[in-house]
Amino acid sequence: MTGELPGNIPVMVRAAHVAADRLGFEHSCSDAVGHLLQVLAGQFPGETIGEIGGGCGVGTAWLAAGLPSDSHLITIDSNDAAVASVRSQFNDHARVEILLGDWQALLQHGPFAMLFVDVSEAKNNFADDVIDALRPGGLVVIDDLTPVDDWPEQWAGKPDTLRQTWLDHPRMRAVEVMVTPTSAVILATRRR
Repeated sequence: MTGELPGNIPVMVRAAHVAADRLGFEHSCSDAVGHLLQVLAGQFPGETIGEIGGGCGVGTAWLAAGLPSDSHLITIDSNDAAVASVRSQFNDHARVEILLGDWQALLQHGPFAMLFVDVSEAKNNFADDVIDALRPGGLVVIDDLTPVDDWPEQWAGKPDTLRQTWLDHPRMRAVEVMVTPTSAVILATRRR
């Protein structure tokens, strides 16, 4: 958690970090993105939120920490050990459903009010499928973006198809938001 926002880390998020460390999972949602997810999840009372790529449950925990009492969170991952760990962490949380399988299987559980997309294939190659799983006005969160000013030299001048896809998609309104000085997310809302 070095370099992340201090304090205000929910107990369930701390437990997910411990589980990720135990399983050697190094690609968990950052706490800076997590704080944003917690706030955004709280904006959808009575609705379904989805997470594509739950990993060891860090992002799941952040979403669950902000989940309104009448909302439902469904997350999916293809890693057996990670899913087993997340299921044990959320055993007592009836509003959190953890699925094992390919990320595309989650889409049939829509329409979603919000989707946190944390699987590279879904972010990069299947924007239309993800958008189809949103209700009109639904929100997509794409993380793990390096600001263009911080790109390594070998990336210079190359097209950024992920940004182009989400920021310029005709079915979405989108913005890139810095969450730390060296990382950004895209927030994209499906047009009605």
